[in-house]
Amino acid sequence: MTNIQALKSKLIDRILISKNEKMLSAINDLLASTEDSTLFEFDSHQIEMIQQGEEDIENGDFLTQDELDKSDAKWLH
Repeated sequence: MTNIQALKSKLIDRILISKNEKMLSAINDLLASTEDSTLFEFDSHQIEMIQQGEEDIENGDFLTQDELDKSDAKWLH
């Protein structure tokens, strides 16, 4: 049994034996809140910034992590 299967089984067992209505209601609310298919919606400014970032990448206008680390090290010392 994989870890996720074991966890599911353990949760199901605990839910089945529970008589705590508040806990069961909270679990239900938690599960219901994750059913929303909309993960996140960007506003127009955020979309514009993402598009600008994608354009920067396409144009080679970016630093690698190594270049950024070196720049930070110079700035800090």
